[in-house]
Amino acid sequence: MFKTNLKVKLFLIIIIILIPYLSFSHPHIFIDYKANFIFENSSLININIKWIFDQYFSVSVIKNFDSNNNGIIDKNELEVFTKTTYESLGNYNYFIKLFLNNHIINIKKINNFKVIIESKDLIIYQFSIPCDIKASDEIKTVTLCFEDPTYFVALSTSEKNVSIKNDNSIEITNTYVKDKYEQTIKFKKGN
Repeated sequence: MFKTNLKVKLFLIIIIILIPYLSFSHPHIFIDYKANFIFENSSLININIKWIFDQYFSVSVIKNFDSNNNGIIDKNELEVFTKTTYESLGNYNYFIKLFLNNHIINIKKINNFKVIIESKDLIIYQFSIPCDIKASDEIKTVTLCFEDPTYFVALSTSEKNVSIKNDNSIEITNTYVKDKYEQTIKFKKGN
Protein backbone atom coordinates (compact mmCIF):
# COMPACT_ATOMS: atom_id res chain seq x y z
CA MET A 1 0.00 0.00 0.00
CA PHE A 2 2.75 2.43 0.97
CA LYS A 3 4.74 1.70 -2.18
CA THR A 4 1.68 2.29 -4.35
CA ASN A 5 0.96 5.66 -2.72
CA LEU A 6 4.59 6.62 -3.10
CA LYS A 7 4.50 5.69 -6.80
CA VAL A 8 1.30 7.69 -7.31
CA LYS A 9 2.76 10.69 -5.48
CA LEU A 10 5.97 10.44 -7.45
CA PHE A 11 4.00 10.23 -10.70
CA LEU A 12 1.94 13.31 -9.76
CA ILE A 13 5.04 15.27 -8.82
CA ILE A 14 6.65 14.46 -12.17
CA ILE A 15 3.48 15.48 -14.04
CA ILE A 16 3.26 18.75 -12.09
CA ILE A 17 6.88 19.51 -12.90
CA LEU A 18 6.45 18.71 -16.60
CA ILE A 19 3.16 20.55 -17.20
CA PRO A 20 4.79 23.96 -17.77
CA TYR A 21 7.14 22.43 -20.33
CA LEU A 22 4.30 20.67 -22.11
CA SER A 23 2.14 23.77 -22.28
CA PHE A 24 4.56 26.15 -24.04
CA SER A 25 2.70 27.95 -26.77
CA HIS A 26 3.77 27.75 -30.34
CA PRO A 27 2.28 29.25 -33.50
CA HIS A 28 -0.49 27.50 -35.38
CA ILE A 29 -1.02 30.28 -37.91
CA PHE A 30 1.75 31.81 -40.02
CA ILE A 31 1.35 35.18 -41.69
CA ASP A 32 3.71 36.92 -44.08
CA TYR A 33 2.96 40.63 -43.95
CA LYS A 34 3.65 43.65 -46.09
CA ALA A 35 3.54 47.26 -44.95
CA ASN A 36 3.37 50.40 -47.06
CA PHE A 37 3.86 53.76 -45.32
CA ILE A 38 1.95 56.51 -47.14
CA PHE A 39 3.15 60.12 -46.82
CA GLU A 40 1.27 63.11 -48.27
CA ASN A 41 1.48 66.84 -47.59
CA SER A 42 4.30 66.42 -45.05
CA SER A 43 2.35 63.84 -43.03
CA LEU A 44 2.21 60.11 -42.51
CA ILE A 45 -1.45 59.56 -43.38
CA ASN A 46 -1.77 55.74 -43.61
CA ILE A 47 0.04 52.50 -43.15
CA ASN A 48 -1.38 49.97 -45.59
CA ILE A 49 -1.08 46.39 -44.39
CA LYS A 50 -1.35 43.12 -46.27
CA TRP A 51 -1.33 39.74 -44.50
CA ILE A 52 -0.84 36.56 -46.51
CA PHE A 53 -1.81 33.48 -44.49
CA ASP A 54 -0.21 30.09 -44.75
CA GLN A 55 -1.96 27.57 -46.95
CA TYR A 56 -2.86 25.14 -44.14
CA PHE A 57 -4.71 27.79 -42.16
CA SER A 58 -6.30 29.18 -45.31
CA VAL A 59 -7.69 25.82 -46.40
CA SER A 60 -9.01 25.14 -42.89
CA VAL A 61 -10.81 28.47 -42.69
CA ILE A 62 -12.25 28.19 -46.17
CA LYS A 63 -13.62 24.77 -45.28
CA ASN A 64 -15.13 26.05 -42.00
CA PHE A 65 -16.85 29.06 -43.58
CA ASP A 66 -18.07 27.19 -46.66
CA SER A 67 -21.57 26.75 -45.21
CA ASN A 68 -23.09 25.33 -48.41
CA ASN A 69 -20.16 22.89 -48.90
CA ASN A 70 -19.57 23.82 -52.54
CA GLY A 71 -15.79 24.08 -52.08
CA ILE A 72 -15.58 27.86 -52.45
CA ILE A 73 -16.39 30.89 -50.35
CA ASP A 74 -19.23 32.69 -52.07
CA LYS A 75 -20.19 36.33 -51.54
CA ASN A 76 -22.46 35.76 -48.51
CA GLU A 77 -19.96 33.45 -46.81
CA LEU A 78 -17.19 35.98 -47.45
CA GLU A 79 -19.28 38.76 -45.86
CA VAL A 80 -19.83 36.64 -42.71
CA PHE A 81 -16.15 35.71 -42.58
CA THR A 82 -15.03 39.34 -43.08
CA LYS A 83 -17.35 40.65 -40.35
CA THR A 84 -16.31 37.93 -37.88
CA THR A 85 -12.63 38.47 -38.58
CA TYR A 86 -12.79 42.26 -38.37
CA GLU A 87 -14.53 42.16 -34.99
CA SER A 88 -12.15 39.52 -33.65
CA LEU A 89 -8.96 41.35 -34.68
CA GLY A 90 -9.97 44.40 -32.67
CA ASN A 91 -9.82 42.29 -29.51
CA TYR A 92 -6.12 41.68 -30.20
CA ASN A 93 -5.30 45.26 -31.25
CA TYR A 94 -4.87 43.88 -34.78
CA PHE A 95 -1.62 42.17 -33.62
CA ILE A 96 0.01 45.58 -34.05
CA LYS A 97 1.97 47.89 -31.81
CA LEU A 98 2.59 51.34 -33.20
CA PHE A 99 4.93 53.81 -31.53
CA LEU A 100 5.57 57.51 -32.09
CA ASN A 101 8.87 58.65 -30.54
CA ASN A 102 8.83 55.55 -28.30
CA HIS A 103 5.29 56.26 -27.01
CA ILE A 104 2.61 53.77 -27.90
CA ILE A 105 -0.19 54.92 -30.18
CA ASN A 106 -3.50 53.21 -29.50
CA ILE A 107 -5.02 51.94 -32.70
CA LYS A 108 -8.70 52.66 -32.30
CA LYS A 109 -9.74 51.43 -35.71
CA ILE A 110 -8.53 50.21 -39.05
CA ASN A 111 -9.96 51.21 -42.41
CA ASN A 112 -10.70 49.44 -45.68
CA PHE A 113 -10.60 45.95 -44.17
CA LYS A 114 -10.93 43.39 -46.93
CA VAL A 115 -10.58 39.61 -47.11
CA ILE A 116 -9.37 38.20 -50.41
CA ILE A 117 -9.31 34.53 -51.33
CA GLU A 118 -6.80 33.69 -54.04
CA SER A 119 -6.63 30.42 -55.93
CA LYS A 120 -9.34 28.93 -53.67
CA ASP A 121 -6.73 28.12 -51.01
CA LEU A 122 -5.00 31.31 -49.90
CA ILE A 123 -6.46 33.95 -47.58
CA ILE A 124 -5.24 37.54 -47.66
CA TYR A 125 -6.29 40.40 -45.38
CA GLN A 126 -5.80 43.99 -46.44
CA PHE A 127 -6.41 47.04 -44.27
CA SER A 128 -5.13 50.52 -43.48
CA ILE A 129 -4.06 52.05 -40.21
CA PRO A 130 -5.10 55.71 -40.35
CA CYS A 131 -2.43 58.10 -39.12
CA ASP A 132 -2.19 61.84 -38.89
CA ILE A 133 1.42 62.40 -37.96
CA LYS A 134 2.71 65.67 -39.32
CA ALA A 135 6.37 66.15 -40.08
CA SER A 136 8.19 68.96 -38.32
CA ASP A 137 11.71 70.32 -38.20
CA GLU A 138 12.46 67.77 -35.49
CA ILE A 139 12.89 64.11 -36.45
CA LYS A 140 9.87 61.95 -35.65
CA THR A 141 10.22 58.20 -35.24
CA VAL A 142 7.39 55.80 -36.04
CA THR A 143 7.89 52.13 -35.23
CA LEU A 144 5.55 49.42 -36.45
CA CYS A 145 5.65 46.04 -34.69
CA PHE A 146 3.55 42.96 -35.26
CA GLU A 147 3.14 40.55 -32.40
CA ASP A 148 0.79 38.07 -30.84
CA PRO A 149 1.16 37.79 -27.06
CA THR A 150 -0.50 34.36 -27.15
CA TYR A 151 2.11 33.00 -29.60
CA PHE A 152 -0.72 31.40 -31.56
CA VAL A 153 0.06 33.51 -34.63
CA ALA A 154 3.53 34.04 -36.09
CA LEU A 155 3.90 37.18 -38.18
CA SER A 156 6.97 37.68 -40.32
CA THR A 157 8.20 39.71 -43.23
CA SER A 158 11.35 40.72 -45.00
CA GLU A 159 12.83 44.10 -45.77
CA LYS A 160 11.58 43.92 -49.37
CA ASN A 161 7.98 43.70 -48.10
CA VAL A 162 8.13 47.16 -46.53
CA SER A 163 7.72 50.18 -48.78
CA ILE A 164 7.28 53.92 -48.53
CA LYS A 165 5.22 56.21 -50.74
CA ASN A 166 6.53 59.73 -50.33
CA ASP A 167 5.41 62.86 -52.15
CA ASN A 168 8.94 64.21 -51.55
CA SER A 169 7.72 66.75 -48.99
CA ILE A 170 9.75 65.09 -46.23
CA GLU A 171 13.09 63.40 -45.62
CA ILE A 172 12.79 59.74 -44.58
CA THR A 173 15.14 57.20 -43.06
CA ASN A 174 13.95 53.60 -43.05
CA THR A 175 15.23 50.85 -40.72
CA TYR A 176 14.07 47.25 -40.66
CA VAL A 177 15.00 45.03 -37.70
CA LYS A 178 14.91 41.45 -38.97
CA ASP A 179 14.90 39.53 -35.69
CA LYS A 180 12.09 41.65 -34.23
CA TYR A 181 10.06 42.05 -37.44
CA GLU A 182 10.05 45.72 -36.61
CA GLN A 183 9.95 48.62 -39.01
CA THR A 184 11.13 52.07 -37.97
CA ILE A 185 10.63 55.18 -40.08
CA LYS A 186 12.31 58.46 -39.13
CA PHE A 187 11.13 61.57 -40.88
CA LYS A 188 11.15 65.36 -40.81
CA LYS A 189 10.22 68.21 -43.10
CA GLY A 190 12.18 68.34 -46.31
CA ASN A 191 14.38 71.21 -47.35
